[in-house]
Amino acid sequence: MAKLTRKKAKGNEIQLSKADLTNKTSPKQKKSKIPKPIRSFFKAIYAPFKWMGRKFIPSYFKHSFKELKLVTWPNWKESRQLTTAVVLFSLILCIAVSLVDLGLDKIFKKVILKQ
Repeated sequence: MAKLTRKKAKGNEIQLSKADLTNKTSPKQKKSKIPKPIRSFFKAIYAPFKWMGRKFIPSYFKHSFKELKLVTWPNWKESRQLTTAVVLFSLILCIAVSLVDLGLDKIFKKVILKQ
């Protein structure tokens, strides 16, 4: 039964990917509401800044911003759960390190100071 379900799922993935490819080959043109003379004026103003951005901004920052656009950020519930997990882990680790430090402190005082 599980194998049959996997085959169906793979078949659906293939169909979806073919459908996505057909949509990509026929892009829809967006009509701008801004009149053409105004658009060309702003393009002329924007062009030098675009050129400077290509020449002077290191490619590292460009690629970093492109990657940030691809990130899927967690929603509010996931963020809260992950934050709670980090805080609890930090507290537990803090308590463990403090106990080890306290124990070693007492041991070394007895060994070195011989009280």
